[in-house]
Amino acid sequence: MAETLTNHGGESILIDGRAVAEELSLTAPKTWSALSAPRSAYFGDSSGYVGAVFEPATPERWTIRLRLDELIRFAPRTAHHVEVLREVIDRHTMSLRLGQDQGFILGNTRWLHGRHGFTGPRVMLRALDEPHTHLSLERGFRLP
Repeated sequence: MAETLTNHGGESILIDGRAVAEELSLTAPKTWSALSAPRSAYFGDSSGYVGAVFEPATPERWTIRLRLDELIRFAPRTAHHVEVLREVIDRHTMSLRLGQDQGFILGNTRWLHGRHGFTGPRVMLRALDEPHTHLSLERGFRLP
């Protein structure tokens, strides 16, 4: 008799970075300033990236970059703002359960994303590219 493999868990977690940035800029301006200051975070290992959680893409648009694992270190002047950031993220977190043959596409400079742990087989495809210029897709997001 053939054994059927089933998946358990693995819900996708999505957070709109624009909503997080907007709330921080309006309700916690010191945290917003700290997390958007140059050199306020170090992302990755020895060949990582020094920058900020929120960075300007243009004078009118912002991007978000964040991970909350062992591959991020915050500058001492920024570290005490991370708890406020986590609270705001929690308010804007959505969980998405995908069925078989389903997926999603998102802009990595606007959306934070992750998933819960899972068991069973899974296929994950990742496409990295810049949009065609005729699509008028800009990086990041505008703040009001």
